[in-house]
Amino acid sequence: MAERILPQMRVQQKETGRTGTTCPDCMGCCTDQETPVVWDGTDSFSGTYTDELVVLGPENAVADEKCGIGRGSDCCIFAVLDASGLKCGRFGPLRFDLILDANKMTARREPTAPYPDCKLLE
Repeated sequence: MAERILPQMRVQQKETGRTGTTCPDCMGCCTDQETPVVWDGTDSFSGTYTDELVVLGPENAVADEKCGIGRGSDCCIFAVLDASGLKCGRFGPLRFDLILDANKMTARREPTAPYPDCKLLE
């Protein structure tokens, strides 16, 4: 049995070639044989058999002004500020808290493109 892949890793499904990013399974939906993956172009995860995945490497998203900081509703809901500075929380431990609290935020943008294509163009 393949061990579940850690969150925030870029993966590719062997058979289809589609790519995505792993995230935490805070709802406990996946079996021991599955890894939660948010496939590129989607906004929710699906449990995918871990042995069907190839790890491409860490996501390594870097949050910056192109995340829409200071641009009201154009700001990404996953832009997080902590004691060490601006971070991307899209596939980390705060993912589901940020999604569930999005209706309380000024930020409204919830990108489905992978990093760095998730950022604003200008």
